[in-house]
Amino acid sequence: MTEQEKQLMEKEREGQTKQTVQAAPIPKTGGLYTATKVFLILACIARGFAIIPLAWCIPMTVSIFHSFRDGRKVSMGMKICTLLFVSIIAGILLLCIPDDEDKEC
Repeated sequence: MTEQEKQLMEKEREGQTKQTVQAAPIPKTGGLYTATKVFLILACIARGFAIIPLAWCIPMTVSIFHSFRDGRKVSMGMKICTLLFVSIIAGILLLCIPDDEDKEC
């Protein structure tokens, strides 16, 4: 044993150094975020044959992905527009995410 290791062990015995490691909280709705992303991507692929629907489908999808990534809330208007214009299933999943957990994915 080196001198540093001995000193560290002595300090731990004395209770001078207490290191606690906390794990990141696991979101209760993590599966909802993943399912929403999958259905948004599938909706964009399904609308790939038409240019006009893609003109609002892709920006809305990117906006929601950035909101998830940055930990920002997705507004109720964006959730409803997703329901109407992008994907019914993804919109319903977005509406099912509680407001207090509507952050980081």
